[in-house]
Amino acid sequence: MKSTTSDNSLLPYDVSSDKKTLLPMPKENFMIEATARDFDVNQIASNGEFTLYGALRKGGTELIEAAEGTWTTHVAGVWHFVVLHSIEDNVNRVEQLHIPRYQMAEMLSTLLRMGAHHPNSRPLQNESLLLLEGEKIGFMGFGNWVPGDALPLSDEFVEKLRSDLPLLDEAQALVEERDDIYFLPSATTPAGHTVESSSYKLIQAIAFEQLTLGELDAGKFGTYSAYCTYRDFETSIQMPDELISELVSGQLEYSPDDVNEEVMQIFTDVQHKVLSQPIWVEGISMDKADADRILSKGMAALTRTQRVQFCLMNGMHSAGLFLPLATVTGVISFDRYAHLKSHGLQPDSPEEQDLRKETAYIELYGELA
Repeated sequence: MKSTTSDNSLLPYDVSSDKKTLLPMPKENFMIEATARDFDVNQIASNGEFTLYGALRKGGTELIEAAEGTWTTHVAGVWHFVVLHSIEDNVNRVEQLHIPRYQMAEMLSTLLRMGAHHPNSRPLQNESLLLLEGEKIGFMGFGNWVPGDALPLSDEFVEKLRSDLPLLDEAQALVEERDDIYFLPSATTPAGHTVESSSYKLIQAIAFEQLTLGELDAGKFGTYSAYCTYRDFETSIQMPDELISELVSGQLEYSPDDVNEEVMQIFTDVQHKVLSQPIWVEGISMDKADADRILSKGMAALTRTQRVQFCLMNGMHSAGLFLPLATVTGVISFDRYAHLKSHGLQPDSPEEQDLRKETAYIELYGELA
């Protein structure tokens, strides 16, 4: 786990639109090819208005050739989907989704096992859907992409998805149970704790990660790394007074006037939801000690899993106080969090790709734990 710090670098933003995803509309074929090249993905489905791309990011330590040079990434594996949406006024919208490999394999396994008895739609992340239509696997949109009918995925891509299913079965066989606690024999955290939980799926996901990466390494961020934050650091049990004070001090360095209306509304909403009273809003001047006390009680009311997620976003993404707090408490979605934190980055840049992959795993950890 990277050290937890308080950095409000997200202030201020301009989130009035998704301008960074709007591209001038050259010839259609050029855009299709350019999108595939820029994101290093392959076309896997199309219906004219929508072109869907996909690729497997195997995970671990990977070297990526980027515009600014070689980028080294240390994140567990994900399936990366990109959709090119031809919309009005001669512009294209590009959206993307990152799905952890375990999440995709588990979902696909359930879909295929239930077959005709499956309700034919199951959420992946937020509004994402993978569908079974006869013998075909179809993909049914995410974000602003709603094609109406599921687009059949290419046979080649479906075979790639299926190739992770044996690893899922193997991961299941590695998990043992004793007294309603599931554990991974011989696996430990960096601090020497056993890898165990009352959540079967969490331990299965860690076993799956071990199989796909070849080893468990907390330095390669994924489900295991998030679990180690939970298991090895007392911050997830109770946030120390020093950290609370640091978070408040960092926030007080800014004025609410520095934040645009939309983001300020998010910050206001989460304070009303989590804190006994707001500590940082327009027109209110609060004593630092009182703000520390109020925030401390609010943080203590979170679940331990939420505190783990908060620490990860705050420490890994320099996300400050209110943005991760709003995310872990459901004031905003993880997708919205990723958009706000990546605002100003190139969508295909390694920086944005890492942030979105890490965010997908932070969200998954919350669902599993």
